[in-house]
Amino acid sequence: MIDFPVEWSGVAVLALIDAWWAHRIGFSLTVASADGLTLMIALVAAVLLRLVLRQNRGSLAAEFFALSAAATTVFGILSYLCCAVANPLVDDRLLALDRALGFDWLFWFRLIAAHPAAERVLRLAYASLVYQGLYATVLFGLMGAKDRLRELFWIIFVASVLTVAGSVVVPALGAYDAFGLRHLSDYIPDMEKLRAGGDLHFELGNLTGIVTFPSFHTTMALVYCYGFRGTKSIALLALALNMVMLPAIPFNGGHYLVDMIGGAAVAAAAILIARGVHARRLAAGTPAGLALAATGDRRSS
Repeated sequence: MIDFPVEWSGVAVLALIDAWWAHRIGFSLTVASADGLTLMIALVAAVLLRLVLRQNRGSLAAEFFALSAAATTVFGILSYLCCAVANPLVDDRLLALDRALGFDWLFWFRLIAAHPAAERVLRLAYASLVYQGLYATVLFGLMGAKDRLRELFWIIFVASVLTVAGSVVVPALGAYDAFGLRHLSDYIPDMEKLRAGGDLHFELGNLTGIVTFPSFHTTMALVYCYGFRGTKSIALLALALNMVMLPAIPFNGGHYLVDMIGGAAVAAAAILIARGVHARRLAAGTPAGLALAATGDRRSS
């Protein structure tokens, strides 16, 4: 039995879009045998936990982990395809907006660099995103909170669609390029290669996050604050961690301040869309399907 059939279908549709788009523009990937190993292990674990060990909650967590890994890969590829559209860069406009808001990127970057302890804390908070996702998977999976996992999946799914769409409309290389700090970036070479439109071959295992506007890190920090609601002390810890992460984003991700404003708008829009879809389905009396329970599974509170 599959716990997330509609969610897997959404990922499959995007994978087909990726394949069609890649074929149209000559984009290709080298896929190593190890690239899908984590996904396969998670799927096998889900089957064994469900059918052999009768651990339905463990199976729920394992399947959601596999689903998240597949969605991450599909959206990662889609972000590269979107970058290859190569619309004119708007870094100068984003930087001008930052300055109009009174935000001096270099001043704050240098101030943080002058305080190694603070820099280390911010770096660790910035890197916590993947661990928050893993923790949410295990926590809500073992609680049997399927509705909460579905809600989290679709919020992130919608946010990812909005983010890659935003990267096409507002393409930028980011603050690292603007301030001569390209050596801190691992994504700018891929962006420039994609925008050049020549060699569009990449290794799947080496794909990086390449969206600068809107800031997906900002989106996810706010989504996890929302996603952990109702979990008492866990929610407070998640809120504290993500509030520390936010000031780290411009300097650890090479973002402008307006990138973060865009990311916050994406988070709000994704949450509202998810809640709206769920409310309409409840009003129509349809089956759960795309259940995006606005309040989450009561067992998670």
